[in-house]
Amino acid sequence: TGDSSTVGSLDITSVFVTNDASTLSLQINLAGNPLDNDWGKYLIGFDTVAAVTVVEKGVAGTEFISVDNTPQEFVSTFRNTVLMRRDPVMQHCRKQSVPIIWDQQTYTGQGMGELWEEQAQFGFNTGIAMALHLPEGRHFVLGVDRDKPLPADASELQRVVADLQLFAVHAQEAALRLLLPEPMQPEKPALTPRE
Repeated sequence: TGDSSTVGSLDITSVFVTNDASTLSLQINLAGNPLDNDWGKYLIGFDTVAAVTVVEKGVAGTEFISVDNTPQEFVSTFRNTVLMRRDPVMQHCRKQSVPIIWDQQTYTGQGMGELWEEQAQFGFNTGIAMALHLPEGRHFVLGVDRDKPLPADASELQRVVADLQLFAVHAQEAALRLLLPEPMQPEKPALTPRE
């Protein structure tokens, strides 16, 4: 917030989060009118996003809790854990903490061209994904995808990756508190009566 330039500033004054069994709603309130300026420079330009909280439960298996805007026709494939084990992007995220910038070559190079062909029909042509590996067998995976190539300019692409990493660090905290059942949530800080 408070990012200033010659076009003005965009300040977030509050954020309200509500949820029920099937919907997570965010309301972001801004200082001023966001339509008064050209905020295009703040957009990173992705059509789909997925945030996945992964909880390893030892012999009880692994639980995947996802918030995404995957097209309905692709949801069953997207959430297929057998395919996740073969997907080169998910395998990178499983083993690495650095982001992966992926495209068709990422899949064809691993002999998974048919998976890329299937997902490309739904706008998953290229993207960026990353994982945060947390204590107690918890992981947070964030991916953004689109149907057009990523920026060719290296500094612009670096900015997009950096923005995504910063967002992921903050999003994982909210995801753990909202998506995990109460006993699995991170310990809440003890506040004094004054606080």
